[in-house]
Amino acid sequence: MQIKDIKNIIIIGPKNHIHLKRSIDSLIKNQYPKSINVKFLDIISRKNYLISLVILVLKIKLNYIYIRFIKRESLKVYAHQAHSYGLAALLSGTNYDLVCWGSDVFDWYKKNKRPKKYVISVLKNADNIFSSSHYMKQHIYSITGLKAKLISMRPSIFYGLKNETSEKVIFNRKINLITIKALHEIYGIEDFIDVLSKIENKYKKDINYDIWGEGPLEKKLKNKVYNNRLSNIVKFHGRANQLEVKNLIKKADILISPSIDESYGVVCLEAAGLNTPVFGRKIRAYKESTCENVNSILVNLKNEKQKYIAARIITDLIINRDNIKILNQKSSNLFIENFNSNSFNSEYFYK
Repeated sequence: MQIKDIKNIIIIGPKNHIHLKRSIDSLIKNQYPKSINVKFLDIISRKNYLISLVILVLKIKLNYIYIRFIKRESLKVYAHQAHSYGLAALLSGTNYDLVCWGSDVFDWYKKNKRPKKYVISVLKNADNIFSSSHYMKQHIYSITGLKAKLISMRPSIFYGLKNETSEKVIFNRKINLITIKALHEIYGIEDFIDVLSKIENKYKKDINYDIWGEGPLEKKLKNKVYNNRLSNIVKFHGRANQLEVKNLIKKADILISPSIDESYGVVCLEAAGLNTPVFGRKIRAYKESTCENVNSILVNLKNEKQKYIAARIITDLIINRDNIKILNQKSSNLFIENFNSNSFNSEYFYK
């Protein structure tokens, strides 16, 4: 069936998920007719997961029957992520494409051993698997053996995000650092707190470090901050909703992203569009989603020596504010040249 002949799209995923919404908006704009009907089907409750999953599967089936056999119209189904929504698509018995663009799919799979078989089934039964990262694409290939179904996808953040050209004033005030991550071990926040503890006291007073997120490591991280006498510069704010993220990154001078492993690092691209450079761990995901030494500083944090080196880099940025300003501008230029939606005139998905 030709794309131009499709009259309806069902998205199995959360309608209020900002990156998913941007992906779908761009997909419609670049591939489908403007008259196409789009419907989101979401899990109604996370508390009663099994009941909600059954209800979602029934909703998919009923919508499929109504569109295909009552209205007699063409239909395309997209499932967001390989676990909950992908599983619902699989159980519904409909044909579906799977969109895997975020680290949640990649990291979730590695952290949860028991459901591996059904995740692989979800991946294998998809008509196509769209992946935003070459790294994740290779990972999916390694666990499924699939190749023909795997298609690279430009991350949703490229679309609908305009470059913010306002210049940040970074002199005569504290440097604002921010991390927006779930408080899990894999995101490496504990290591960056170690880095802050190694900065000389006379420079610590020039830092504000805001941590937005929640998770099982929260108590341990707060204790570490207290024991290292960092409570006056490190603040925990709980989880940030999708709509808050843009303003939080925009206000920050540097995005701190010390993850031990990720599939892509979409938040780094959002930072680029907001003129905010990235200070992160030297992992493959950030080498894909940032341009090292242009809009990002990537470091190793495996041992004490490397953490002291990272502390000296942060100290140098505090002393030489012009370096932050240069990173801001480079970040802005990088986004305009490579990531701005106006730069893309070809199809949304590409092989």
